[in-house]
Order: sequence, then structure tokens, then C-alpha cells
Amino acid sequence: MIYNYLRIICIGGIYMKKKIFAIIITIILGITLVGCTKPVKNAVVSMSWFGYDIAKEIIKDKQPVVLARKVGASGHGKENSLTVKSKVEIDNSILFIYTSKIVDGWFVKDEKNLPKNSLNLFHEVFEGETEHDHHHHGSLLNQNIFAHEGHHHHHHGGEIDEEHAKIHFWTNPVYIIKVADAIKDKMVEIDKTNKDFYEQNYNAYKAKLEKEIHEFKEYLKTLPEENKKQPVLFIGHDSMGAFAKEFGLTYLPMSLHIQENGLPTPSEINKIIEEVKEHNSKFIFKPELGESDRQVEKIIEVLKRENITVTAVELNGFHNVTQEQFNKNITYLDILKQNIKNLKLVLK
Repeated sequence: MIYNYLRIICIGGIYMKKKIFAIIITIILGITLVGCTKPVKNAVVSMSWFGYDIAKEIIKDKQPVVLARKVGASGHGKENSLTVKSKVEIDNSILFIYTSKIVDGWFVKDEKNLPKNSLNLFHEVFEGETEHDHHHHGSLLNQNIFAHEGHHHHHHGGEIDEEHAKIHFWTNPVYIIKVADAIKDKMVEIDKTNKDFYEQNYNAYKAKLEKEIHEFKEYLKTLPEENKKQPVLFIGHDSMGAFAKEFGLTYLPMSLHIQENGLPTPSEINKIIEEVKEHNSKFIFKPELGESDRQVEKIIEVLKRENITVTAVELNGFHNVTQEQFNKNITYLDILKQNIKNLKLVLK
């Protein structure tokens, strides 16, 4: 009798353990499924953050708009910046937007294999030009003041390397108007029912961009010539040429090591010290996403030992945004305004 009683308790215990285990597994699976969103079908998918943001301005809630690249990933990232979900969304998109074969060539190996409705933004901005007319992206990333020993490789307004500037065309808000126009035209072609809606949104967005462009150019006209010539010392890969050329800024890109965590060499630091001293610069600029933070900290540290104080401020190249910025719905226009505000620190 005691044996049977103990046997019942044992079996009951095993049963309870299995039941508890099953409940735990169910909870874990539930949490996992909630965290894993399904790919969005029939969406407008953009490889770049700026393309995603502009598409949202035009499309609003008429169609889902999806960013293929991971939030916070480098604008020059490769396969690790896309998820399996993103690739499925691209294959099932109603419109796939990519920057160019130069920038996205690692993914866009053959344009014939892209979705039917695909938009190459480079082609739309520079009508009639092919990307084969330009040098390979990687060979241009390190063009900077260190390119020729003993020579200053300055990028003055009007003397900027146009080939390289075109690669990063999206930093110029004038070109962004063309991007918005191209997205609008494509959406009208795909979704004729909402033609008026897309055109109204485009016109409103265009007006906002033109306002910022006009106001900054008018501001620059009020400055003494010596202020306009004050150089924008940019510590990062050369991505702001298109912007600088549009506004006639004296732009000095100081590309150091584009590889992650690379520190500037002694000769590079000496060159930067020369530039800061020559122009009595109080500010140096760095790109977004912490790309050059370690190098900038080193430069400030060395300058401090020379009794030179400089402040580092961001000049955002619109490659991507942080998760926090994404959650706050930070826009291209927001970043453009902040860039202009930061540049005025040098120009005033």
C-alpha cells in the first residue's frame, strides 16, 4: 500500500514537472514569436536610410515603407547590414530603392535580377550618366589632404573632386529634391489612384528643402569673405563634398583610417596640427555613428598638449541613424538643419 502511494506521488511529480516544462517552453516560444516580426510584403523597400526617409515623406501611410539596412549600420556596410527578413522584403517589394551600383554593388551585382520596379537613385539624379563613368568607390574613400606628401589637398568651394562628390550625392539637398521627384514619379506609375496625394506630398517636401537651401545661401552672402574661407576640417572619409560644393564652402576632408578603430599616424596628426594652427580653427568636424570618434579623441588629446583647444562637432553624412534617432523619427530635414547650425559655429 505504501509502495503504491509512493509510486503515485512519483508519477504525479514527473507529470507536474513535464507540465511546468511545457508551460515554460510555450512562454519562451510566445516571446520569441512576438519579437520576430514577419517580412512585410508589397512594401516600398530602401537600401539607404535617406531613401527610406524621403519615401516616407512622399508615401506617408498609403504603402508600407521599409528600411532594408539595419538601423545604426554603416552606410558602407555589406552583407552583415542586411537581415534574411530584409532580403525577403526586397524580393516581394512593389518598389526597391537603392543608391547606386557603386555604393550598393555588393548586393546589386546584376540589375537584371532586381525586382521589376527598382530605382537607381544615382541614375535619377545624374540623368544620362552611368556609374561606370566614375572611379570605384573603394579607391576614392581615402582621397584626402594626405594624398600627396608635401602638398595640401584642399577642397575649396568650386575645386572639390566632383567624381567623389557625386558618389555621396545625397549630402546635397538640391539632389535630394531630385530623389524625391523620382520616388514620386515611380509611385504615381505604380499607384495611379493616389497620384494627387503623392504629388501634393512631394511639392510640400520640396518647398521645405528649398526653404533651408535658400536661407543658408542667403546667410552665407551676409558673411565677410574671410569667414567664408574658414575651412571645414572634417575628420572622416570624404563624404561631404557634394554639400560643400553646393554652398561654396572651403572643405578639408582629412580621411585617416577608414577601417574600424584605426588611429591616425604621427605624420597625419602633425598634418592636422598644421592645418588647425594655420587657420586658427576652434572646431573640427566628425561624421555620424561614431565612425571617427577614436581618432578625433586622439587628435584633441595631442592638440591639447600643444596648448591648442578645439571642439569636435558632428557633420552628418546621412548614411544612417542610431536606434534612438530612428525611434524618435529623426528626418533628413532635421539632420540638415543641425548640420547648418553646426557649420555656423565655424563660419560666424
